[in-house]
Amino acid sequence: MLEALDTLKVPVERDADDKTAVTVTGQAGPIDSPTPEESLELFLGNAGTAMRPLAAALCMGKGKFVLDGVPRMRERPIADLIDGLKQLGADVSCVEETGCPPVTINANGLNGGTASISGKMSSQF
Repeated sequence: MLEALDTLKVPVERDADDKTAVTVTGQAGPIDSPTPEESLELFLGNAGTAMRPLAAALCMGKGKFVLDGVPRMRERPIADLIDGLKQLGADVSCVEETGCPPVTINANGLNGGTASISGKMSSQF
């Protein structure tokens, strides 16, 4: 996640004395791609707790993104979140028909509104 934030030019301060401590500074608005003309690929390893909120946050900004991870991450369902984001106007999809990462995002902000997200399928298996 920290490497993804670095790539996105989100300010991350690492504590020199405590390798487990970081400070992330918000940008007072959405996260836009630093390379708006190109698709920005972000590798998140096996971090589902990074994949899901980052996918949602990136949909609020502008730019083209691909979120991916290790082979195991490609087995972890994310379709419920993708469906919810689409209900809010996001142009987001799973690259393959599996409902799992990689996730492509063509962000141009969100319309907002109400979304209904199923919680029946866990990605923790």
